[in-house]
Amino acid sequence: MNRISLFLLSLILICTFQVKSEEVIFTKGTYEEVLALAQKENKVIMIDFFTDWCKWCVELDNIVYKNEEVAKYANANQINWKIDAEKGEGIQIAKKYKVSGYPTVIFTEPDGTEIDRIVGFLKPQKFLETMKNYNEGINTIGKIKLALLENPNDVVANYLMGKKYFDYYQMETALPYLKKVMQLDPENKSGYTDNAMLYCAYISNDKNLFSELISKYPDTDVLFEAALYLAETSYQNDNNYEKALEYYNKLFTDYKDNEDLKFSYSQFLLTWIYSIVTNVNSTEEELKKAINLSDECYEYVKGTANESSLYYRLSLIYYKLSDYQKSLEYIDKAISIFDNKTFQQQRQKVLQKLNPDAIQK
Repeated sequence: MNRISLFLLSLILICTFQVKSEEVIFTKGTYEEVLALAQKENKVIMIDFFTDWCKWCVELDNIVYKNEEVAKYANANQINWKIDAEKGEGIQIAKKYKVSGYPTVIFTEPDGTEIDRIVGFLKPQKFLETMKNYNEGINTIGKIKLALLENPNDVVANYLMGKKYFDYYQMETALPYLKKVMQLDPENKSGYTDNAMLYCAYISNDKNLFSELISKYPDTDVLFEAALYLAETSYQNDNNYEKALEYYNKLFTDYKDNEDLKFSYSQFLLTWIYSIVTNVNSTEEELKKAINLSDECYEYVKGTANESSLYYRLSLIYYKLSDYQKSLEYIDKAISIFDNKTFQQQRQKVLQKLNPDAIQK
C-alpha cells in the first residue's frame, strides 16, 4: 500500500471515529447480555424504550443522542441499550419496568434495578443534567422517598416528589405532594410553593388557582410558565384558538426568543391546523387559512420530526381541496422524514384518487 493510500485510510478512520464519538453508542444484544456487560464493567445501564410509531423517539435519536456532550458522557459512563417495546423480548422488558408511554428512558443499576427514568422528550442539556444526576444518585426517586421517610414535612422533598410524578404524567399521584408544599410553606420561603401552585393548576385545570398565584406571589419566577399555561389551556381544553393566539402574541412580546415558547407555539399551530382539516364542515376559505398557518408553522418545526406532522396535515388539506397531486407531494415529504402506518394509509388514499383503477400494494 502506498503512502497516499495509507494517508487516505487514516483520514477515513479518523473521520469515522469522530462521527461515532458525536453519537450515543448503543450496545447490541439481549437484556441478559446487557446486564452481564454492565456488571462486568460496573456501569449504570440506560435503556431506551421506543416504538416504530413514536415521533418523539425519532427526535430523541436525531437531537439528543447526536448531541456531543450527551454522547460523550453516555458513552464513557453507561451501558446504553435500545429496545422496541412492542417487539420480541421488548414486550416483557417493558412490562417488567411498567413502561406505558414513549419514549421512556430508564436508568438502572448494573443488576437491572431501576434508579429512575425520563418519560417523554427532554432537550439535550436537560437530558444531560438528568442523566448525570441519575448516575451520581442525585434527585432520584429513591433518594426522595428516603428523605420523606426521615421527614414527611420536608418541603423540598415533597416538591421534588410531586414534580417527579408530574414528569411521569402520574398527575393524581403528584397532586397530594404539591398541595402539601402549599400547606407547609404558604409564604413561599423555600421558593417552591409558587411552582407547586402552578403544577396544581395544570393538574386541576383550575384557572382561578393561576390567578391566585399571580396575586399571591407577584414577583414569582414562574410568570412565564403560568402565562403559557393559559395559552395552552385556551386551545387544549376550551378549543378557543383565537383566545390562545392572543396569549401567544403577548408572550412573544415579552419572551421573544424563548425556545419553550417557540415549541409550544408550534404545537398550537399544528393542533389548530388539524382541527380545521378534520372538521367535516370546514369551508374552502378555512382550509386556505390552514395553509397560511402551515406556512408560519414551518418556521418553527423545520428540521424536526414535527416537520413530518406538518406535511401530513398539508396532505390532508390538499386532499380535501381535491388537489391530489399536491396532496401526494406532501405525504411523500412526510414519509421521507418519518415513515409510519398513518402516513402510508394517507398515501394509499391519495394514489387511489389519482389512479382509481390501480391496485395498490
